[in-house]
Amino acid sequence: MNREQKVYENLDPKIKSVLNLTNGWLVGNAVFDILTDRKPDDYDIVVNSPEFHTIIKSLTVTYKFTINNYGGFKFYIDDFVLDVWTEDLSHFLLAALNFNYAYNFKSRLLIGKI
Repeated sequence: MNREQKVYENLDPKIKSVLNLTNGWLVGNAVFDILTDRKPDDYDIVVNSPEFHTIIKSLTVTYKFTINNYGGFKFYIDDFVLDVWTEDLSHFLLAALNFNYAYNFKSRLLIGKI
């Protein structure tokens, strides 16, 4: 099984449904955790501004949330936390202190640092 398929098959169904709403990217340690057979306890999704409203509208009806320290939304979903960020992926990658992987659910594209 390739890495893209491994991420796809092991993503939490709730994260899959959120990613399916937009063309957002799963970033941060969750991708690394999945690739190394660990269960993520935190997910970060980066979405473009127009798509941000789609996710927020969907999630705020169902889950408790706060605004995190950096301006994103932090949702408390069952046994994990989901942070949703609104910005272009390229800007996120430039600003990220610890970037390992980014995964796009719809295209099944996985990018990582070399």
